[in-house]
Amino acid sequence: MKEKGVSNIVAVVFLILLTVVLITTLWTFVLPIVQDSIASGKVCQEALSSVYIDAVCKSETTLFVSIARGPDNVELANIQLGILGKLGKIKTINLVEEGGTFEFEDLPGINEKVLYERGTDPHHPEANSQIGIAPIIKRGNTEHLCQMSPLVVVGDCADQ
Repeated sequence: MKEKGVSNIVAVVFLILLTVVLITTLWTFVLPIVQDSIASGKVCQEALSSVYIDAVCKSETTLFVSIARGPDNVELANIQLGILGKLGKIKTINLVEEGGTFEFEDLPGINEKVLYERGTDPHHPEANSQIGIAPIIKRGNTEHLCQMSPLVVVGDCADQ
């Protein structure tokens, strides 16, 4: 009985072609994602080095945060403020939003400082003890939240 089948050469060529097609397809989808992630990381690093907490303090009823921005080319969409709360959890607040909790709702421009004020709970003096910021950058039509800066200890305004 004569057996028919695919020759070894044809099978090897087919497997090589299949591997090339799979690698090309994966590369087509994965490469843009990796490139976008690297580009976002570079822009976030620039934003984190340019946008920073200039000064922060609290009174019995108000938290004052001065945020400064240096010379940069970052398209800043917002700034997320991270406030260490009374239970050790970080509460995040976007500075610019409808019905925001801050009295001043503009972001600092290039080479500007902006003072933000927020009411505090006088019955919990341990709240609002540390604060950090995370720039939100705009890339094309999407916004990207960068990592939060190291937390800064909030002192009493009377001490400053």
